[in-house]
Amino acid sequence: MNIDNNNFLAQIAEKTHIYEGKEGIRSILRTIYTHAPIGTKGVSKYTQIPIPVISAVRRELEQADILIRKNGMLLSDSGMQYVRDVLKFGKDLQLTKHDILAPNFVVPETMHSLVDQMRKYVQEAPKFDATLDQAPCTAETALRRALLMYVQGAIEGKHIALIGDDDLVSIALCLVARYVGGVQIIPRLTVLELDTRFIAYIESIATKQNFPIKCIRHDMRQSLPEDLLHKFDVIETDPPYSAAGALLFLSRGVELLAQEPEKLLFLSFAHWPTDKKIELEKIFSKLGLSVENQHRGFNLYQGASILGSTSTLFELRTSSQIHSLFAHKTFTGSIYTASQAKTKNYIK
Repeated sequence: MNIDNNNFLAQIAEKTHIYEGKEGIRSILRTIYTHAPIGTKGVSKYTQIPIPVISAVRRELEQADILIRKNGMLLSDSGMQYVRDVLKFGKDLQLTKHDILAPNFVVPETMHSLVDQMRKYVQEAPKFDATLDQAPCTAETALRRALLMYVQGAIEGKHIALIGDDDLVSIALCLVARYVGGVQIIPRLTVLELDTRFIAYIESIATKQNFPIKCIRHDMRQSLPEDLLHKFDVIETDPPYSAAGALLFLSRGVELLAQEPEKLLFLSFAHWPTDKKIELEKIFSKLGLSVENQHRGFNLYQGASILGSTSTLFELRTSSQIHSLFAHKTFTGSIYTASQAKTKNYIK
């Protein structure tokens, strides 16, 4: 079996009939890489994949000389080379998801230089445009999102698209990538942004820092360029806080993602009361997205008084039934909160 390319994951997934597909195999390998030596129960706990499936995957990976057993599962020398060279795994941050989600989370002292850089970039960023529902998050929040994405395996070797980026998350992702192993661990990082000021600003930083960011000016109400469809593994977005805005941006995210289960989409969105949250849940269901986690109060914003200066971060995963409501179509509704957009016309 050829283990020099990403098809190796798909081959193991097919042999073991794992529901999560190649993303499940990747998750198992990353758990072993981070927590070795580790037993099947431990891998199952971290990945939420059943123990019998973990055992089946382990047998295949042992036969391929990726894993060895020594007080638990370990990567072999060839396995270590594969995850670093092909899957682009970086170093262990010594941070867990639990650490990052703690209400009193503070970026560790060893990463303070990243905080200083992000604060500088945020301070010098263009003034936000309220007509576009821009409300940039704090420098610490941008880094916190990037750190969470890293420990969730959503950076290394991933093709990432950001739908809107007045929060400068693309810059935070590159800073974290450089810290853990080099920006080359992100093979593709694309920002789709409407505001030309932010495009110019992000591009200027990327040029100076040699960050692999490609910015594309695009209005999400227009259909996406064909060459971007189904090319990405991970989406991050902080859309206008209307139901129509969420529906449109998530629909475009689904169009950008590869048509496979278990792809990740990170959505930052307003705290809504229960009756309104049902509208959001309907949107997720319509698009074939499942809520894996939601972290209330995760995001802090720069003086966004209307939002209470905080919002929820949703971790969404694609199912086998993902579906965009606006593929190849122009969206004609209102999406910005200033126009008091409604969703009932779009999600019946």
